[in-house]
Amino acid sequence: MLSKNIKDIISKIREIRVSKGISQKEMGEAMNSSQQTYNRLEVGDADISLSQLEKIAEKLGLTFQELLSPDTRVVVLTGGTIQNQDGTSVPYLHTNVDMHIKDLQRENTRLWSLIHRLTDEQSLQKTMAQNN
Repeated sequence: MLSKNIKDIISKIREIRVSKGISQKEMGEAMNSSQQTYNRLEVGDADISLSQLEKIAEKLGLTFQELLSPDTRVVVLTGGTIQNQDGTSVPYLHTNVDMHIKDLQRENTRLWSLIHRLTDEQSLQKTMAQNN
């Protein structure tokens, strides 16, 4: 009997897989397995290992932590336009909003770290110039 947490993760996997148009056969291949083996995992007829979850996360374009986190919400927008703040519209095909937000947050953190490091280097150079 699968726990509720595992059932929730499997449900999330199926939802993401279907929304991205990935077949069970492709998932099985990503796990070095067959479509039938993958199907058994997805319907809860077989236990799922951590290594299988890692391969599934990779195939779905998620980190292992994102896949397991109950806070990760996946929104896939298919076809249409997104309205910008200035009123213009931008076409899209597939957008995983939460993944893009997380990517932007990571990039923001990386850039702020770089800014702080450059500021520290600049301060050090000024101090060294004043001491000479």
